[in-house]
Amino acid sequence: MTTNTPDTIGPDTHIIGTITGSEPLYVEGKVEGKIELENVLIVSPGGFVEAEISAKEVVLEGHFDGKINARERVVLRKDCAAHGDITTPRIVVEDGSLFNGNLYMDTTNL
Repeated sequence: MTTNTPDTIGPDTHIIGTITGSEPLYVEGKVEGKIELENVLIVSPGGFVEAEISAKEVVLEGHFDGKINARERVVLRKDCAAHGDITTPRIVVEDGSLFNGNLYMDTTNL
């Protein structure tokens, strides 16, 4: 059964490895490795992700270092810090966000 409530990686949790799933995922802790989701990934203001990400949508509110491949869009919220490569057909960059890296606008799936 699919719900709209995201699975949560708590603030005191540190995961090293590969995460796969079809549910939305909310990261408050730290993840290192690879994340493959059929749904949305949200990195909270206190969250830290160092990974290669493949997801429908990625919303960054915290810290990210690595590569993102988002099928629909990426959102860089105010005060997030993103370092790496982003491939997505659409991107939202809020004033106050930090992004250092490469952006590739892939519109083949639109």
